[in-house]
Amino acid sequence: MAEMFDWQQRNAAFAGLRNANAQLLLNRLQRVHPPPASLLDVGCAEGWFLRNALERGYKVHGLEPDQRMAQMADKLLNIRAGFFPDALGREERFDVITFNDVFEHLPDVRTALAACDQHLTDDGVLVINLPNARGGLYRISCFAAQLGFPGPFERLWQAGYPSPHLSYFTPDTLEQLARSAHFAECARFPLPAVTRADLWNRIRYDRTKSLAYSLAAWTLVMGALPLIAMMPSDISVQMFRKAAAGSIPATERHKTGKDREVGGQRAS
Repeated sequence: MAEMFDWQQRNAAFAGLRNANAQLLLNRLQRVHPPPASLLDVGCAEGWFLRNALERGYKVHGLEPDQRMAQMADKLLNIRAGFFPDALGREERFDVITFNDVFEHLPDVRTALAACDQHLTDDGVLVINLPNARGGLYRISCFAAQLGFPGPFERLWQAGYPSPHLSYFTPDTLEQLARSAHFAECARFPLPAVTRADLWNRIRYDRTKSLAYSLAAWTLVMGALPLIAMMPSDISVQMFRKAAAGSIPATERHKTGKDREVGGQRAS
């Protein structure tokens, strides 16, 4: 893994966008479940989201499967090494559980949702931040694959990476899945997915790609950015509250406003 990626370049590529998006996400979360709520971030990496949440007044906890990364993190972030939910005590409960760019990597999303139900407090909130199969980059990469250029599509699925994407959802199909696990959607909104400033580093941190490939990918995406800006974002965030089976009203999934203008079918 260390040979495949330039981790310093990768962290530099994502740091600005991640922190900016964390602030946008926390602005919305504070309306739904304000601090000092307890918050568990699953797959928290080095704790970029937890640091932002701690500054807002949340009582933060993290789970990170990479033991070295968990041990190097700031002790104030309460990060432990392990997988969700195995690393949690049977009786541990949190007011908020978040998955930031993690849910799409899980091998069994239904079991994960059941575990969230078990480890959330009665009025708890589940936050899932993940790629959107209706997004502009995803649609363009699908079109490119149909023309015989599968590289961008494979990159979005992180094919060949140590932890590839195992599923892709649209907001509507994720809502349906969460609803089947007795969660009621209470918020849905997009986040920015790419900026011009970080694009080159995002392409080049993968050391297995040639310079020629990287230049071609950078040129393609830069040229497509105006079109992508007019399409649904490639990142979608949804928030869900726990609900008793059969108690979710049909109107719960029909909010108004532009936040709801993303939907469709699951891509497989």
